[in-house]
Amino acid sequence: MYAPDQVPEGPHHVYIFYDESSSRFKIGESRRVDKRRTEVAREVLSWRLRRTLKEYHRWTFQNYYAGIHVEQATINLLKLHGFLPVRKPDWFEIDKPTIDAAIKIIDGLAKSVIDWETKSCGVECIATYQGTPYGDYVHDTDSVTRGHIWENDDGGIEYDPPNLRRAIADKKRFYQTSRRKMPDGLARLIADNDISS
Repeated sequence: MYAPDQVPEGPHHVYIFYDESSSRFKIGESRRVDKRRTEVAREVLSWRLRRTLKEYHRWTFQNYYAGIHVEQATINLLKLHGFLPVRKPDWFEIDKPTIDAAIKIIDGLAKSVIDWETKSCGVECIATYQGTPYGDYVHDTDSVTRGHIWENDDGGIEYDPPNLRRAIADKKRFYQTSRRKMPDGLARLIADNDISS
């Protein structure tokens, strides 16, 4: 398993390639599946047989480690059932019904992982979605009250609180010049803080 120093951004694909010339399947992970298939064919197959390597199945994840988890689970499932790699670590010589059964089993895991990713690994915080108490508040105040949290290079958590004075002044200017209606929550926030621009 490859673990990079810096995790590349997604999407990440777990693929199963099928070599029609030998009934062998390769399991792997890549951000660019078509490019990877070409590389693998060039590395493993003769010039005449390169076109026999086809993509057989693919799962797509946003998180690198989610993809690696499913890739390793697929490889381990085959090993658990007595199929040893014919070319280490991820080439197996098995028939299509067997790989189809393995795919069906791993589909359940992949679906669970994708559901988890959707709820837990998005680039946005679900708590800020409209329809949640905090999300409704953030939208009603036009995000003025929203601070920023991030992980710094040494693994520590940083928090940058909102600068209400500047944010409110900017929003007042925006709503005055655009002649759009200011959200009620923002109007109350301005009145409560008695901040004038």
